[in-house]
Amino acid sequence: MVHLVIDTCIWIDLYRNFPKLLQKITLLLDQKKICLILPVIVIEEWNKHRDKILEERSQSIRGKIKNARELSKYLNPEQAETLNEMLDNLQEDLIKKVALAGIEEIEDLFKRPSTIMLTISDEVKIRTIDFALAKKAPFRNKNSTADALILFSSAEYIADNDIKQSMFVSINTDDFSSSADKEQISEDLKELLEKCGMKYFTNIGLAINTVQADLVSEDTIQQVETKKAAEEIGRRLVESLGSIGSLSAIDEIARKNQQLMESLGKAGGLSSISESAKAAETIGRHLAESLASIGSLSAIDEIARRMREYDHLMRDIRTAGGLTDMTEPFKTADERIPEIIGEEFTVPDNQEHVSETDRNEVESPDDIKTDK
Repeated sequence: MVHLVIDTCIWIDLYRNFPKLLQKITLLLDQKKICLILPVIVIEEWNKHRDKILEERSQSIRGKIKNARELSKYLNPEQAETLNEMLDNLQEDLIKKVALAGIEEIEDLFKRPSTIMLTISDEVKIRTIDFALAKKAPFRNKNSTADALILFSSAEYIADNDIKQSMFVSINTDDFSSSADKEQISEDLKELLEKCGMKYFTNIGLAINTVQADLVSEDTIQQVETKKAAEEIGRRLVESLGSIGSLSAIDEIARKNQQLMESLGKAGGLSSISESAKAAETIGRHLAESLASIGSLSAIDEIARRMREYDHLMRDIRTAGGLTDMTEPFKTADERIPEIIGEEFTVPDNQEHVSETDRNEVESPDDIKTDK
């Protein structure tokens, strides 16, 4: 049996984008081929973001209903009346019920008798403080206390119980991955994982196929990779813009860009890595046009210089080649941009990915609660 540790960001991604992968995990649990290790920090983070992702899904369903009503303009009066009556029956409680379904499925897995719930030991807290003070991964770029507690508590349990097969899955590559290779664990954490025999994955589909070969299709695995690439592009652009200054107009453009990339990722329809590159270039062009409209500010030149730094990233993604079409393709990025940024397609301002959100901050050793 493989003991599987899934980071909070993966659970949220399964709900938002990959419900079929969630079904694969459930199947493996039913077959007793895997067992979940669940640090208490994951539960705390899940609960922190639960209402937000629930409302996000509810708004998405409301948007689909609104789009369906638009179809009535092209139907004859009798057909239009029938369609609108059907849509009228989709009351708010039903919308919430549909949105809640995936959340309840994940929470049922959390509550399974076979799931191993981990509290945080004093030893893990001390190790977390040591890594933070030394600025080792996962503390290279920011305060990542929650990330550290999740990984360290899991590694401790696996080592103490002499578990032979285990895996840790996270898309939080900024904190956990090697700077030279995002698919490999950071050098700071390599010894820890090797000591307990834990494998590291950034793609949940690949992790599942390690347990049972070919359970997840190559198409689905590539969908996960495409989404990761698109989010990485958006994150780097936003970070670059944010590092330049706090001019209100530039902040607004950065926010719109982040919303756009998140929306493209959740829609799940970029057909290939090549399409991701084209979408990113389109985003860059629209950003440049927006910046040009602001006026001749010195910050604009700096933004332009920083955006040129990502040319090599675009080339690398294009070189990777076209991947198989998504299962739910949508219009091209050029067609989607006016919808996403315009008033007809509103993305909540408070959307965020867990991998990029502020974790539970710990300013000093006293801030870490000790379980007695």
